[in-house]
Amino acid sequence: MGATLVVPSHPLHPRGDVVTQATFRPSAAVDGPPGYRERTGQTVTVLDEVPAEQDPDAGTDDVAKLFRIRFEDGVETEAFEDELELDLAALEQADATTG
Repeated sequence: MGATLVVPSHPLHPRGDVVTQATFRPSAAVDGPPGYRERTGQTVTVLDEVPAEQDPDAGTDDVAKLFRIRFEDGVETEAFEDELELDLAALEQADATTG
């Protein structure tokens, strides 16, 4: 897997850094779209947060953030924040080299 890239300010990273790559850990019980269980452990690029008003399944009590992601082969889908595992060791290493 490649290193996690970080840039200032995005809600996905606990310190507010933008995480452009994460490991996909889906909660889906079946293979194929939209959950892609068979892609567990693959590196994805986090493209953007899906605004609640653009999420057709969002309710007024939803607190989970939804992100648009892209797999290395170009397939795109959405994933909830808890389905994206961050490489905190890579984040700490990036922090050490930039500051």
